[in-house]
Amino acid sequence: MRKARGSLQCPLCSTIASYRNNLVTHLKGQVHNGGHGLSLTEAERLASEAEFQIKRGLVPALPRDEIVELSPAPLDPQPQGTMQRPDDPYGAFVFDLFQQLVAHKALPKYQFERRIDAIVALFLPEIIRDCLGWNVRVVVPEFPIKKASNNQSTNVDCLLFREGGRNGERRAWVFFELKTDHGSTRAEQWDIYCAAAKRGMPRLCDDLRTIANASNQPEKYREMLALLQGYETGHPVEIVYLSPGSRRPLGMPSDVHSISFAQLGEAKPENYAEVWHLFRQIVLPRLC
Repeated sequence: MRKARGSLQCPLCSTIASYRNNLVTHLKGQVHNGGHGLSLTEAERLASEAEFQIKRGLVPALPRDEIVELSPAPLDPQPQGTMQRPDDPYGAFVFDLFQQLVAHKALPKYQFERRIDAIVALFLPEIIRDCLGWNVRVVVPEFPIKKASNNQSTNVDCLLFREGGRNGERRAWVFFELKTDHGSTRAEQWDIYCAAAKRGMPRLCDDLRTIANASNQPEKYREMLALLQGYETGHPVEIVYLSPGSRRPLGMPSDVHSISFAQLGEAKPENYAEVWHLFRQIVLPRLC
């Protein structure tokens, strides 16, 4: 694919396609030939999204020599065939769990993201600390954002609270979203989260009470509201995405913070250090 101004950038790598059909061909191409091995439907979807982002003016169409790659820390994973399985039963359990997760990630209906989010959550405060310099607490998982037209919701993966940061950041709420598949970040979701952040937590908590009153399980929403009571709701809301690869997702709004899995090679959690070592060796290379 030649470089051309006004061309389309692949959302999964730095390749530039002169035309939409070329981008689809690249996305469908075999991995060993530099492609991504996607189905025609998925390739068409990502190509349309890349084209749409440029038409909306959200991102410029850049030639390859203007694209800047992040420089992730080397992960230096051992080949899985030579990786030593821990002798103790707990370490062996975690080792086998991680091996099973990555072995099944490529299956069509396997919900890999939902299976590792609880694992990532244990390391989340230290990941945010090492990658963004923030001191955060996990408040609640699956925080509901009420839809305008009804009492259904879009759920943020995790709601955090930032106490401060090494660069003088003030207190704030944080919407954290985990993505484990290339191209799974969507402009529609960014728009929802950005709009909710602008509304602010006091109004979002009011929405939560509205959902509770209409729910068949209001006690669960009241439990969530109780967990929020120890925090001042008037602080602003930040948005953070953790996503695959080494680059910021194409078209992501500038006020959304992005962490790539490649950057986690630099993270050094002290809690559960042995588990993190196995996660870094087995799981992380599949997400970079």
